[in-house]
Amino acid sequence: MWGDIYIYKPIGPRDGDDDNDDQVITAGDIQSQLDWCDGDTVTVHVNCPGGSYFEGLAIFQALNTCEKKVIVKVEGIAASMASIIILAADEIVLSPFARIMTHCIQGTSNGNASQLRADATEMENFEGSMLAIYSARTGLTTEECRVKFMSDTDTWFTAEEAIAAKLADRIEMGKLTANIGRANDNLPLRAIALYQSMAALLIVPNQSKDMDFLKIKNQFQLSDDVTEDAFLAQVEGWRTKATEVEQLTAQLDGFKTAAALAETARVDGLIAQAVNEKRIVASQKEMWKSLFAANAENAEKALMGIAPAKDLSNISSTSLSGKLSERDELTKLSFDQMDRGNKLEHVRAQYYDLYEAKFEEKFGKKPAK
Repeated sequence: MWGDIYIYKPIGPRDGDDDNDDQVITAGDIQSQLDWCDGDTVTVHVNCPGGSYFEGLAIFQALNTCEKKVIVKVEGIAASMASIIILAADEIVLSPFARIMTHCIQGTSNGNASQLRADATEMENFEGSMLAIYSARTGLTTEECRVKFMSDTDTWFTAEEAIAAKLADRIEMGKLTANIGRANDNLPLRAIALYQSMAALLIVPNQSKDMDFLKIKNQFQLSDDVTEDAFLAQVEGWRTKATEVEQLTAQLDGFKTAAALAETARVDGLIAQAVNEKRIVASQKEMWKSLFAANAENAEKALMGIAPAKDLSNISSTSLSGKLSERDELTKLSFDQMDRGNKLEHVRAQYYDLYEAKFEEKFGKKPAK
């Protein structure tokens, strides 16, 4: 039985040049090979840099309308128009090192301004068709697909990224996995392979697709008595747990956001209260917010420990002059004289700058606050 097709060349029409005709693959080539394929399944092997939009679209449609089950295996690269062709398959399989590349449609145009504008409009129409294909495969809107797959620069997807983007279904490790299975020191790599294949089942569930369960059993060394139904039930259990984790994570993120907002409001309230009580001035608000952000507990203790400023509005000029006279008198005293007269605490509380100066004069350094 024969059921393999190879797209290992650029996509393009033949121009009659014998030297060039063998360098491209056409929609006619693919259709002829499809007609010759036996059995119910055809496997399309892809390693293609892209090419002609119209030839690529015709190849896509040939695979899309094929009555056989179509499995695409990207073994190297599926770039540009080739990234559209592979989306016609019932199942898209990537090698672990395959790449998919997408970008906006590209081409050349000649003529006057009106012709260039008309050609640009036509290119946008072509892009619309490609976006519709991306959308049908991934379930994203066409605008979401435009951002994700058709930017002005090339967008490259690893095998894992392609599965996450729903451009592929699973990764086929091949003999690499068998080698991993025989080498205990490569168990982390085997775990990666298991994760990739299981992730593919979780990300792209499709009950209509046949699963080669025997291959999975061999690949991951499952015991012979494991049934396909039991295995699928386990996968569904993992899917349920993953959904629960996502929901709980979303709830936790919501709680964290609410708690952060509540804490911000509480800190703003404490700082506003300190300003109203004249324990700090308004210009110090941002400084205190930074202190709370660095260490909320210590900042709150420091803020609450600041005594309110005394109201001097009712102090008479006589008492004020008396206060100034007291400072003048204290200025005349040394640190030791203040200490012997039990005045240090009073000076420290009322005239800290004077206390600091006398301390430095005595000890040669500033006092610790």
